[in-house]
Amino acid sequence: MVRSPFIIIASAILLVACTPVEPAKPAKPVEPVKSVQPVQPVQPVQPVQPVKSVESAIPSKPVIYLEDLATSKQLGQAEILENRQIKKTYQEKMAIIAQVSKEDIKELKKIQAEKEKIQDEKKLFTGKLLKMIQSDEIKALLNDKNVADLVNSELNSEELEAKLREKTNLSDDEIKKLVAYSKLRTEIIAAKDTKALEKILREKTNLSDEKIKELAASKHQLDKKEKDLKIDALAKIYKRLLRNRKLGIENAFCAKTAAIDQFVLAPIMFEYDDFSVHKKASNKLYSEVDMIFDEAVRYRNIILQIEGNCDERGSNGYNKSLGDRRWTGITPLVTSQHFSTNDIRGVSKGEECPTERITGNMEAWWQDNRRSDLVWVLR
Repeated sequence: MVRSPFIIIASAILLVACTPVEPAKPAKPVEPVKSVQPVQPVQPVQPVQPVKSVESAIPSKPVIYLEDLATSKQLGQAEILENRQIKKTYQEKMAIIAQVSKEDIKELKKIQAEKEKIQDEKKLFTGKLLKMIQSDEIKALLNDKNVADLVNSELNSEELEAKLREKTNLSDDEIKKLVAYSKLRTEIIAAKDTKALEKILREKTNLSDEKIKELAASKHQLDKKEKDLKIDALAKIYKRLLRNRKLGIENAFCAKTAAIDQFVLAPIMFEYDDFSVHKKASNKLYSEVDMIFDEAVRYRNIILQIEGNCDERGSNGYNKSLGDRRWTGITPLVTSQHFSTNDIRGVSKGEECPTERITGNMEAWWQDNRRSDLVWVLR
């Protein structure tokens, strides 16, 4: 059976009409509208600054052309006069230095002559004293030149004993007696004053009290002569310093150390690559400072300058440091002799101020430059 389209449509309408309808959901409450913030006024845009070029930031410099360097600049009249004055001043200063140097040399020669005279007297005195303390056996042993040279050398007791065993046929007993004599000889020579010499002679020799007093008196006279000469030399140094400052010719950094300064306080010498002060050198320094201290403190406007020097081997920086150690190591020795640290100053000259090399003996020249000078300067 064929259904008509009309019947199909009617059935569909009835089906829809009979379907139950769901109840509607309640509507959500509407949220209140928040208040709107007022709009901030727009800031006006700053105009952009023009960028400076790199060239404009760099200060300009005068341009020099190669062709300008080929021609010499013509000096003005004022420059010519200024150059003439500089040259004249220099020549006058050199003439003054030449003149005062002659005066200094004359005074130095007088002091050196007196110094040599005193040294000869001291040698005679020491030789006489040593003869007195020698036994007949020691005198006989010293008649051998080789033995005498070894005993009179700077060897210590251990070194002397070894050399005597190596270079002589002496017995153990003879070597022992020579070593004992050499030790006593060294103590007598190193005695810093009359009291020290008297003590040694009384304790270690068989000399009579009368002879000991006689020898002590002789030493006192020689020491007084040397002290008076050093004090006189210090006065001349002070006079020289005042004169040079007045003339405007004070010492430069590498000025040659005056021999008269080295006479008052002898330079301290060092071994290669070393800054330790040997006992013999320190004892000599103590003795020299003791001689002139009371006089030196009278000159309140001078100070003692300790200058550390090195030979040319090693870098500049290393030698500068080594020179510092060479002068700082001496400072405690001087301050222990009552000098105030305010009266002392030091400087390292490194390898910059070598002495004049007279011969081709490099070792001797290097040795001469391994030293610390003690010189006087004005404050």
